[in-house]
Parts: sequence; structure tokens; C-alpha cells
Amino acid sequence: MLDDARADDVLTPELSFEFKALLTDSNGPNLRNAIAHGLAADGDPLSTPALYAWWLALRIATMPVAQGLAERGSAEAESAGNEETKV
Repeated sequence: MLDDARADDVLTPELSFEFKALLTDSNGPNLRNAIAHGLAADGDPLSTPALYAWWLALRIATMPVAQGLAERGSAEAESAGNEETKV
């Protein structure tokens, strides 16, 4: 999926690169291959690359929520500013 050109549209080119480096690149940790083929050692899920991949996935999952909250906060601040000018 990460080799598909549409991955850069859904993610960003930077995030796509990071996921490829962490999960599928043979020069990197290659987490997908190690886990899918049973080659991962007991401590691999707690390794730095695995935790970083988890953090990236969490960031992508929560980004729309954070953006929605930021937009809502700026809209509320703007409406509060408009109410102050009316008084």
C-alpha cells in the first residue's frame, strides 16, 4: 500500500517516507517483515522504531480531532471578539 502513488495523497510525502523507512525498507528496521514472518524477537515491539511507528499511527488517527478542536476554538474566539465589539 505504501508503494501506491495515492499513499502520498492520503498521507503526506514525508509521512509516507517515514512509514516506508520503518515498515518496509530493508535498510531500516523492516518491522512489517519481522512481525509478519515471525522473525521479531521478544523485545522488538518495545524497540525505539516500533514505538515511533506506533506514535506516528496515533498522530495520524488523532490529527483530525486536533484540527477540529483548533478550528472550533478559533471560531469561538472570533465570535467572542465579535460580541465584545457589539457591546
